[in-house]
Amino acid sequence: WTMETAPSVELPEEWHEPVDQSDNQHQAVRTANRIADQIADWLDKGERFDASGKTITAGDIIVLVRARDRFVTAINRALKDKRIPVAGSDRLTLTNHIAVQDLITLGQVIVTPQDDLSLAALLKSPLFGMSEEELFDLSQTRFKPNYEASLFEALSETDGTTLHFHFQRLQEWMRRVDKMPVYEFFGQVLGADGGRKKFLSRLGPEVEEVLDAFLAITLEHERSGLPGMQSFLEALLQEEPVIKREQDQVPNEVRVMTVHASKGLEAPIVFLVDKGSPAFQSGHAPTIYNWGDSDNTDISQKGSLWVPKKEQHGSETLASLAEAKQRAEDEYLRLLYVGMTRAKDRLIVCGYHGKTTVQDPNWHRIVSTALQPQAIPLHDKDGEEIGMRWHSPNRQEPQPVHHEDEAPPANVTAAALPGWIGHKLPLESALPRPLSPSGAQALIDESQASEGDILSLLETSAAPVEGLSPAKRGTLVHRLLQVLPDILRADRRSTAEKYLERSASSASPKQRATLLKQAFDVLENIELRDWFDPEKSRAEVPVMGQIDLSSGLRSVSGTIDRLVVGKDQITLIDYKTSSFVPQNLETVSKDYITQMALYRHLVQRIYPDKRVESVLIWTQATNSPKIMHLSQEALDEAFYAIAAL
Repeated sequence: WTMETAPSVELPEEWHEPVDQSDNQHQAVRTANRIADQIADWLDKGERFDASGKTITAGDIIVLVRARDRFVTAINRALKDKRIPVAGSDRLTLTNHIAVQDLITLGQVIVTPQDDLSLAALLKSPLFGMSEEELFDLSQTRFKPNYEASLFEALSETDGTTLHFHFQRLQEWMRRVDKMPVYEFFGQVLGADGGRKKFLSRLGPEVEEVLDAFLAITLEHERSGLPGMQSFLEALLQEEPVIKREQDQVPNEVRVMTVHASKGLEAPIVFLVDKGSPAFQSGHAPTIYNWGDSDNTDISQKGSLWVPKKEQHGSETLASLAEAKQRAEDEYLRLLYVGMTRAKDRLIVCGYHGKTTVQDPNWHRIVSTALQPQAIPLHDKDGEEIGMRWHSPNRQEPQPVHHEDEAPPANVTAAALPGWIGHKLPLESALPRPLSPSGAQALIDESQASEGDILSLLETSAAPVEGLSPAKRGTLVHRLLQVLPDILRADRRSTAEKYLERSASSASPKQRATLLKQAFDVLENIELRDWFDPEKSRAEVPVMGQIDLSSGLRSVSGTIDRLVVGKDQITLIDYKTSSFVPQNLETVSKDYITQMALYRHLVQRIYPDKRVESVLIWTQATNSPKIMHLSQEALDEAFYAIAAL
C-alpha cells in the first residue's frame, strides 16, 4: 500500500470555527482505519484463502509494528469500532490503561474527596456512568453567593435525585477503605458491586485481563508493601508495572504486536506497518565512546570520550558512531526479515510518515523496490493508484468448499481406492520398561539361569518377622538418614523420636530404639561426617539415562541414597539395612555391585572430569556401621556383564 502522509489541512485562525476532522486525522490513525476497513471487508464478504479455500477469520490476522506508539492505540480503537475482535497490544504498561486509571482515580477520591478533577473523572467513568450534561449541571450547583463548594459537597446535596445514589455509593466505599485491605476493597468494587461488568460493557473483553492483572498487583502489594490505600497508590504510580500477553494462545482475535515479539509465530495474514522513522536516530547515539585497546595495560593508550553534541565528534568517535549506525541498520533489516516471514498466505506492507521525506533504508521502500518489476498496480474507484500487488507464480485459485449436506458437483467422479487401504498395519513393538539399577542383576541371572533355577528362586520366601517387616525397617532407616542431616544437631534426636512414634507406632520401644541407634551410628560416625554436610551432599538424588546394551539402547532410572560432590571426586552412597553384613567384597551380593555400577556410569557422564567412587554402608553391623568402598575393577566387571545382554 502507498504510505499515508501527514495532513496538510490548514486550521482556521479562530478556534471556534468548525473544522472537518476527517481531513485532519493523523497519518497513523488513517493507516489504522484503512487496515480496519480491509479486515472488515474480508470478514463481511466471507473472503477465502487462495490455496486452501478456508474462510478468513479474525484469528488469522496479525498486525506487526516497529514500536508501540500511537498507531497501536489507533488500530485497537479502529478494530473495535468495526466490531472486529482484537486481542489488544501484546505489552501494556498497566497504569496507562483507562480502566486502571479509573480505579486509581477511585482510590484518590476515596483518600481525598476534595479533589474536584479526580471526582469529575470518576463520575464519568464506567463505575458511575454520568453523562457530560449531568456533570456540567452538577458542577454549576457548586457556585453559591460568596462561596464555592467542592464537587463532593455539591454531590452530597443532591437529595431526592438519581445523583444521590452516586453519593451514597461513594460514602459506602469510603467507610470500607479504612477497614479492608486494598485487595479486598478493589475485589469487592469489581465483584459484588458490579464494577467488572460495567468495565466490560464499556471497554470490551480486552479489559478482563487488565483487571485481573490489577488485582494481582494489589494482592502482591498487600503481601510485601505498606498497608493502606495511599501507600498502594504511590507504589503503583512509581513502579508502573508492565503486563505481557501471550499472543500465541489468544482466541479468534486480531493480534497487534511488535515485530521483535512475533519471533516464532506465524499467521495466514500479516500487516507489516512501517512508521517511516529512520533505522538510526540521533537520540539513539551514545554520548560516551571508548577509544584505544581495552586490553592495553597502559592507561595513556585507552580511555573514554564524552561527546554531548554531534558537532563535537572527532576522528575516533566518528568511526564508533558509524559502527553504531551500521549495527542499527543491520538490526533494522533483520526485523524486516522477521516481519515478512511471519506471513503464511498474505503479507500487506503499509505505513505512514510525517511531512519530511522518509530516509533510506526503510521497510516500505525496500519492499516496493523489490516487487515493482513484477507487481500489478492497484487503483481505487477513482482511478488513483493506492499500491501494488505481487503474488507467487504458483498461486492457486480458491477451491470450492462443499458441506456434507450439499450434493457434489456433477463433474466429480468417484475414484477407486488403492489396494493397500484394506491391509492391516503391523503392530509396533512396545518400548521396554526403564531398567532399575537395584534390579538389574536379575536380568543377568535370568539370561544365564535355567527355567528350573528361576522357579526354585521364586518359590523361596523369607520367614515372617514379628513386629516390623524388614522392608518397613529399611524404609524407616532410609527416611531418617535422608531428613536428619538437614536438621540442626540439637534437634535431630527429638525429631527422630517423634517421627518413629508416628510412623512406627506398631513397633515396640526396643525396636524403635534399635532403628534410632542404627541411624545415629551412621550420622555420628567420624569417617562419614563430611558426607552428610548439607552444603556438599544431597539425599535421594534421582538419576536417569540410557545405556547401550548389545540388544540396543535401554533406559535406566533410579535414586541414589546420597550423593557427595567434592572438588575432584563424586561419592555415591547406598544404605543396606539387611541383617546379613558381608565381611569382604567377595561376599557382597552381585545385585548391589551391579546397582552401583549403573549409578556410576550415569553420574560419570554428568561429571566427566571427576573420579566417581561407590560406597555401601550396612546399618545393622555390630557396634558401628560397616563401610565398604567398591573397587573400580568390580564395578567395571558388573557393568560389562549388563552391557552384554
